[in-house]
Amino acid sequence: MKKSFYLVVLLFSMGMNAQNFGFFLFNPSLRVGAAVPTQIGNTALNHFYTTPVGIDVNYSIFKLYKGEFNIGYSGASYRFVGVPDFTAYTRSTQSVYYMQLAYEVDLKKNWSVTPFVNLGAEQLRHQENGTLIAIQNGTQVQLGGYLNFKLAAILKAYAGLSFSTTNYNLQDGVSDYVTKYKKSQALVFTLGLKIN
Repeated sequence: MKKSFYLVVLLFSMGMNAQNFGFFLFNPSLRVGAAVPTQIGNTALNHFYTTPVGIDVNYSIFKLYKGEFNIGYSGASYRFVGVPDFTAYTRSTQSVYYMQLAYEVDLKKNWSVTPFVNLGAEQLRHQENGTLIAIQNGTQVQLGGYLNFKLAAILKAYAGLSFSTTNYNLQDGVSDYVTKYKKSQALVFTLGLKIN
């Protein structure tokens, strides 16, 4: 995680000056925010875990015809509140590394919206009192948008809403409730800052 952070800072600092090449704009930006993935549906994360406040970070190096190509990370830690004798889990940690395609549309002065689609690799790590006991991997698809407000020349505040769905592979030791651990679905609320 530490190495990933330093890599993002390095890439961001290398490209602080926007360079326009016609349809191609080299203009790095960094979006950092809090995310609340509110689980929905008949899934384990909805029925047996608390709703966490997580983190969502994405980085854009360039735009092509105003379309942004971003890479990002999203993470949250769920606390288990299930019934007795259900399983030994006490916490499950969700990590998603994703690619994002976004397109910012200007509205009125200082306001814009950014619809996006994400495709990511997700890992769900189940723990019992700090000891890892099971891992699930899956593919996440997320559709949503941000509402942006320009605070300064290089700073915007944003609020986001999206729908995400993940299908997991199931490994030994995950749970007897296999159908509930096969997927997750969530409405994700985000709030944060974008630095251009």
